[in-house]
Amino acid sequence: MTSTYLKVMRPAQVTVGPHIKKIAIVNRTVPEKKAVNIIEGILTGEMPGRDKQGVQKAIDGLQESFINSPRFEVIRTNEELKGSGIGDMLPTPLNWTVITDLCKKYQVDAILAVENYDSDFIITKGDKINKKVNEKGDTIKVLEYYAEGIATVNLGYRLYDPQKKAIVDQLQNSNKNKWNTKGNSVQDALVQLIDANTAIQRVSFASGGNYGSRITPNWVSVRREFYKKNKRDSYFTIGSRKAQVNDWNGAADYWLKATQSRSSKVAGKACYNLALAYEVLGDLDGAKKWVTTSYADYGNKKARRYSYLIDGRIWEMQKLNEQMSQAN
Repeated sequence: MTSTYLKVMRPAQVTVGPHIKKIAIVNRTVPEKKAVNIIEGILTGEMPGRDKQGVQKAIDGLQESFINSPRFEVIRTNEELKGSGIGDMLPTPLNWTVITDLCKKYQVDAILAVENYDSDFIITKGDKINKKVNEKGDTIKVLEYYAEGIATVNLGYRLYDPQKKAIVDQLQNSNKNKWNTKGNSVQDALVQLIDANTAIQRVSFASGGNYGSRITPNWVSVRREFYKKNKRDSYFTIGSRKAQVNDWNGAADYWLKATQSRSSKVAGKACYNLALAYEVLGDLDGAKKWVTTSYADYGNKKARRYSYLIDGRIWEMQKLNEQMSQAN
């Protein structure tokens, strides 16, 4: 088998009301008590302004996820509102008068607030003995020096709907990533390790993008497999060649002919491939029909798993149509 990738639009996890079309993003991570924040920075060794940069990176991620989706129009504001300033606890929701005033100011239907932010970067280092195979094929023990950095970002979000005076969604989550390096010494490994600022900004950006995908439909790339060739059937092989150059209509024509093969094994694989062609061309009902035939009539085991994927796509498409029709 060989693989191909196709772009599909995934529905949002949270369905937002159709009256919300324009959203303004505000930063609510300014601490209530700056002195506490300064002391925290000294105790944890945080660099001045690191969290502020991290918040902006999170908003960058949010903004990009909205740009990649046709559901909302988004305005990025320079508003900086006071919040809790405490790592992983959401502050008291903003007053509805404040929300209404912000919506009027920016001519939007809802406010998306980054409610809190906290970051940390931990480094572990040392040496360990690993087993390796040398040039002679012998297994030997080698002393290796390593360094590992773990960036953790806690972020809280709320989406405020002033028309219904309701919080459409709120989420407090923690995002992590780790980096590993090796060297001739511990110091050598540390020199190669990613710096704390860069690591935290990357995790912050990813967190913002992940939350954006939670409330707005987004394009994603999915991997699919199909049978590449078959010596028993030239139609089958020609169809696969056409698929490899993205001629999916042509591939479907030849795979349809291959479904009439005298070999039930070839016919089952052709039905499987034909289901993929229909999915790529946007006909999920047709894809479901052919993948079902592949498994039910010819016993193609791979078709059973693919059938579940198609069922998921059909459900997602129904949800997506609901969300996008509301927007329109």
